[in-house]
Amino acid sequence: MASVSTKLTPSFRAQFIGLVIGTAMKKTAKEFVKRTVFFAHDPNEVTVIGDTVLLERVRKTMFKSERKNFVLKEIVKEAQRFKDPETGALFTAP
Repeated sequence: MASVSTKLTPSFRAQFIGLVIGTAMKKTAKEFVKRTVFFAHDPNEVTVIGDTVLLERVRKTMFKSERKNFVLKEIVKEAQRFKDPETGALFTAP
């Protein structure tokens, strides 16, 4: 009798690299990929406008939102951040 391998194979989910264009909603980042805009779950709210991020597709049932189909996997490139010398506030370059 042949043995059956129980080794788990990795799941291959769709991944996209996009540019963050909005972070106004709680735990949500709005990304621009080619000509399409995606909403992604940002659990720690670490992204800012201008970041380049890697998105991974997940099930719609993971979130209460109808629009969020992706989750933020990692920040590929951070946007330039500057500190105002008078107020100490951080802001990003346009």
